[in-house]
Amino acid sequence: MQALIQVILLRLVKNLLFFPEVESTQNFAKEMTSKAQQENIQSSEIIDEDFMILTDYQTKGRGRRENVWISKDSGVDPLASLTFTFTRTIPYQQVLKFKLYPYLVGVALARSLNNQYFPDIKGAQVQLKWPNDAYLGGKKFSGCLEEGEKLNSLDLGKVYIGLGININEGHGFTCLAEHTQKSLEKLDILKSFTEEFLELEKLLGIENNDNSGVRKLLDLYESLWMHHGQEVTLEVPEFQLPGIRLNGKIAGITDEGFLKVSVGDNLYESYPADDYSLDIKNSRIIRKLQ
Repeated sequence: MQALIQVILLRLVKNLLFFPEVESTQNFAKEMTSKAQQENIQSSEIIDEDFMILTDYQTKGRGRRENVWISKDSGVDPLASLTFTFTRTIPYQQVLKFKLYPYLVGVALARSLNNQYFPDIKGAQVQLKWPNDAYLGGKKFSGCLEEGEKLNSLDLGKVYIGLGININEGHGFTCLAEHTQKSLEKLDILKSFTEEFLELEKLLGIENNDNSGVRKLLDLYESLWMHHGQEVTLEVPEFQLPGIRLNGKIAGITDEGFLKVSVGDNLYESYPADDYSLDIKNSRIIRKLQ
């Protein structure tokens, strides 16, 4: 099976490493790069090529805001969830595009699953919570974490993309199996996600430093998210005025990847996903804990 997965993912990454169990695929991937840099292996495939860490069980997975994403429970089948981290190595001069990968991943996941399992069921399709959590029936079934860094002595940056998808076990949330009657296979989901991701990644224009496709990607993202015109309370320092409660409406995503919120006639465009979070239950935009 590992050889078959390698063939399918060949266009996405140079190397695939499978482990039956790891603490965190994200930490493992970053540690591999860090070790290679410390040993000054500048020509290493870990440094200048892309790779993937794939596991059946993750015991200390990390999510955004240091949330925990664990894919191992007593008696859970290895097919219960799909957990992996893969990298993208891009010219560091395009570092601003690091912030667009959360949207790219979210769109790729939603479109691949909707086309595969929900092509004719609009009400049951995958939707996205800002920036890239995936929901079905109002419940979360997938989370993603992206982190970027500049590589030592190279004009390159590496983005680490960690993705966890509940397939046959909800882990306290929900899973794909609860919303479809079709047989669910890890390999099929991984294959369709890979194909969609690679096609959408062209819109970032990494190879030729072209930004003309970015707006199309973000428009696709906005067509899939849960927040059209959603009313929110702004709970960030610049708006915390004594005795005043400011309410606004979500207005979209800027080309730089910032969340836009309108308050009356004013439009605020300074909410990067790195620094802010959307509390969907309480309809609040809050600054992340430092």
